[in-house]
Amino acid sequence: MSAESLSLTRGGGTIGSRKKRKHRLQKELNAYARAGMKLWLNGKPSTPSDIMHQCMIREEEEYMRDFVSDDDDHIIGIGFDYIKKKEV
Repeated sequence: MSAESLSLTRGGGTIGSRKKRKHRLQKELNAYARAGMKLWLNGKPSTPSDIMHQCMIREEEEYMRDFVSDDDDHIIGIGFDYIKKKEV
């Protein structure tokens, strides 16, 4: 199992850039689902639309991708886990 922290969305920008981010994320998640990968959101089974919705409404926050692999190191699923930012 490996983990990669990526910002799925960032606040600000134009409406057009928000739509582009949404479209890219939707395309990515649908590709995972078509490939037969299991998807989780915060540790619970989820769908591409639910993950996209949560990522888009939490624009100022980040999610960490957690790639789940089988015994042969093939990726079989991807978890999207909300990262709480520490206040400094």
